[in-house]
Amino acid sequence: MKKMNVAEKFIKSIIDIKSYLVFLKERTSKAIIYILLLSIILGGIKGFNVSRNIQKAINETKNYLTENEDTFKLENGELTVGENPILIKEEGVLVLVDTSYTYDSFGQKNLSDLNLEKYINSVLIFKDRVIINNNGQQTVQKFSDITTNIYPRDIINILNAASIVWIFVLLIYTIGGFIGNLLWALIIALVGTVVSYIVKVKIKFKGLYRISLYSITLPVIIDTIFVSANVRVPMFSLIFLAVSMVYIYLALKLIKKEVTEEELFIIG
Repeated sequence: MKKMNVAEKFIKSIIDIKSYLVFLKERTSKAIIYILLLSIILGGIKGFNVSRNIQKAINETKNYLTENEDTFKLENGELTVGENPILIKEEGVLVLVDTSYTYDSFGQKNLSDLNLEKYINSVLIFKDRVIINNNGQQTVQKFSDITTNIYPRDIINILNAASIVWIFVLLIYTIGGFIGNLLWALIIALVGTVVSYIVKVKIKFKGLYRISLYSITLPVIIDTIFVSANVRVPMFSLIFLAVSMVYIYLALKLIKKEVTEEELFIIG
């Protein structure tokens, strides 16, 4: 059996279906190590781009607070900002600051006009609350829940301490990506059992899981490109699954032709 290094596996898992015969026969631990390295590289790329955007937002916020130190304050659960409204739209990010309105008085029509669904990340700051949307996950902080008054210098000090946030973002994208990729491969292998029944290949689940780990290479690359470019694709999970299943189907057709049932039993 021909041995391949990580770079060869990376390329061949995308362009060479015959390489899946090699992936099938290798140890599961090697496939997991491959996914770990893939997650570190691509997760690092995603984490770097997200960290860069976060750091840019932190710097812009610090500059704004410094320039408007006399007109910004959070007192008695209400935020006051000198200049209203502030609207920033760039690279998949929307930031709105309008403390002349509470969230309720701003109204649903005005919210609809912002077309928030077009943006991966958005921050809406009103008189009574801040709403953060991060890739579909929403966080709401009401200022009435904050018992102390806050002034610009307090926030600047916090943002200075948050400058190392990029380390945590890299770790989250790397570790989270690795775990997520393992789970994706598990889902694909489960769906692959149905495909193997249709194709009439008596492959064990362990072998199916091994080739599933390699089948997600292209979808993970596509996901990295979209995240790095701040492009939000609706129902991307279905695209991820569909692309992987194409590889699984083609691999199973080849395995049926090239590998005997006895060999499949021995391979495991």
